[in-house]
Amino acid sequence: QIDSGELDLAINGGKTSYKRQICQEQILDDALILIASARNPICRLKKACRQDLAGEQFIVHNANSQLYTYYEKMIQQLGIPERIGMSLGNIEAIKSAVLMNVGIALVPRVAVRAELQKGELCTVAVPLTGMDYPYSIIYNKSKALSTTARRFVIFVCEQCEVTETPKS
Repeated sequence: QIDSGELDLAINGGKTSYKRQICQEQILDDALILIASARNPICRLKKACRQDLAGEQFIVHNANSQLYTYYEKMIQQLGIPERIGMSLGNIEAIKSAVLMNVGIALVPRVAVRAELQKGELCTVAVPLTGMDYPYSIIYNKSKALSTTARRFVIFVCEQCEVTETPKS
């Protein structure tokens, strides 16, 4: 939608390659973490092993998303069977399902920071690698950004302490 001009800019999570005309400014380094409801017994474990996870239902993002790709990578790394309890379309819905103790999920840390601090969710300690999840602001280089869009990009970059901002 950015390259067609439907959208002026977007904030996207994950590692994505874009066409040459798309400018990508990384604004935040994040990581994916495995979470569970604080009511889930798995939260009491210092480290979860394959057997602990094998009985859990996973709440996943839609199959055509980057988050789902990371989920597949996670179950391969851990050598556990795929047990999807629900597939939902956004992180807030996934978080709500986990809070209700429907299952566990792999989500960006920034998305659950408040719930972790309040003790409503816990991080499930598992040995995962390659779960970096950077956020970027993207826009079409060949399309001039409106003053409002440019100010928004600058605001986001300032909040995330990014030093370079768009020239156009």
